[in-house]
Amino acid sequence: MTHRATSVPTPAPDDSQSCELFRLILDSGATAHMFNTISFFLDYKVTDQPDQHQVRIATGVQIPVLGFGTLPGKHRALYVPQLADNIRSVSELDKSGFSTLFEQNTATVYQRTNKSILLLINRDCDSGLYIVTQSQFESAFHLTHRACLSHYCSNLNPIMRAHYIMAIPVQRVHATYASAWD
Repeated sequence: MTHRATSVPTPAPDDSQSCELFRLILDSGATAHMFNTISFFLDYKVTDQPDQHQVRIATGVQIPVLGFGTLPGKHRALYVPQLADNIRSVSELDKSGFSTLFEQNTATVYQRTNKSILLLINRDCDSGLYIVTQSQFESAFHLTHRACLSHYCSNLNPIMRAHYIMAIPVQRVHATYASAWD
């Protein structure tokens, strides 16, 4: 299955990534929530068919989905480490009972049942994108601050850690940790 992300990617951060480089783009053209980090996933499953799960980014290039997980708020997301930014899909939020109002350079994401606001996002003047920072994301979902996403991995199981830190392909991860699980 090929998903779509319409946000134009930015250059991927280098290994000296800091907390300020975490960006979450609210994307009205994306077909799924997609994260380039799994540190916020509550659970995680490696895809068993990596050749069949891909994301087509704005440039038309297809990049692989390495796994699937659940984010806070019970939102399912794809793990796509090659994405420059994390993406929240407006259509997936809609399916989960949220509405998004774009008005006067601000996007308001709110729960339809009780009208409580989940995210209030200002449009970035330079890029034109609706960008959520790490602190806004953590606050919206009542999460403990993750010092820096590039260094946070204490909540990860061996497969997640291998994907997150070492970018080891799925087959090698299973072979490496198979004996530990037997």
